Amino acid sequence: MEKVEFNVMTQALGENGSPVMITQSEYMRRMKEMANIQAGMSFYGEMPDMFNLILNSDHKLIKEVLMKKKVLVRQKLPQYSRKWMLSINNVMS
Repeated sequence: MEKVEFNVMTQALGENGSPVMITQSEYMRRMKEMANIQAGMSFYGEMPDMFNLILNSDHKLIKEVLMKKKVLVRQKLPQYSRKWMLSINNVMS
């Protein structure tokens, strides 16, 4: 997928809602369409396609994935904090 960007965010959409939703800005979609028609708007045609990837934070599957990720981050955080403190001490001395 060339020239595609995703903005990932979480949003509470209810337990029975879809776990994932993908949306596109109506403004950018229209500008890119017009760039294909009008030569003076080629700037918009060169821009990447941008989509919003919305994770439903209320959905069981997303909760499970986010919790696992949170546990992994908490496990690695002390290791990175130690390295950061050592690098700060080296700079200060």
